[in-house]
Amino acid sequence: MRMEPEEIRKLVKRISIIASFFLLALLFYYLGGPLWRGVLLIYALMVTVVMVLAILVQSGSGGGLAGLGGAGGESLLGARAATPIAKATYVLGALLLFICMLLARMGYADRGLRSSFLRGEGAATVLHRCPATDERAASEQDLRREDA
Repeated sequence: MRMEPEEIRKLVKRISIIASFFLLALLFYYLGGPLWRGVLLIYALMVTVVMVLAILVQSGSGGGLAGLGGAGGESLLGARAATPIAKATYVLGALLLFICMLLARMGYADRGLRSSFLRGEGAATVLHRCPATDERAASEQDLRREDA
């Protein structure tokens, strides 16, 4: 099967557009920090909304959940050729999965608190090191001295 130069150009154009969305997510990941983690989270939410809209726009096949139980004789993704909106939905799903993996890799925003609990330190130890509780404890000690 030999592809014509025009078909190759269209294919390269589609691949480059799809790759740019994945590279944008990767850029947000490598910039790091809480700000870029938030931007990546907003990007994931936007992809989710667009994916839901793409799913809702698709015409139903009328099979419902019958394909999962073996009834109907169609394959899981359907027996007919995928429409452009269906292909876009596949790409959006893969992009959302990729972004979620990047977000999971970035970890929690407060790594210090999480790692303290993983090391087995109790809540009292973690809160004792917190500056806000240190100030509160100092003010409570001052009140106790005044009462005595």
